[in-house]
Amino acid sequence: MSIWIALDPADTNNGCLRMIPGSHTSVTEMGDVDDGKGFNARIGEEAVDATRVATLPVARGDAVFFHDLTLHASCPNPSGRDRWTAIATYRDASQPDASTVWERSIVLAE
Repeated sequence: MSIWIALDPADTNNGCLRMIPGSHTSVTEMGDVDDGKGFNARIGEEAVDATRVATLPVARGDAVFFHDLTLHASCPNPSGRDRWTAIATYRDASQPDASTVWERSIVLAE
């Protein structure tokens, strides 16, 4: 479960969240595509069916809850406006995290 909380408004002009609803229910072959900005993409853009992508503009204080395996991303932010968020993710500690962005995950309880 991921909780994405907007600390600033986010819309299509400053790169709001995008996701593919229901994508957590199917197996997606994950890779590790370096985007050159310090984050990794687990699938390339060419693997995404653009007709299924939902764009999620949010106001400051809005929260979006979604399954951790839901395919999601943020668009680039060319606007010059801030787009800060707080993101909390919960998963069973026995499930490995394939991400290479964070050095380690913190297990809060078992």
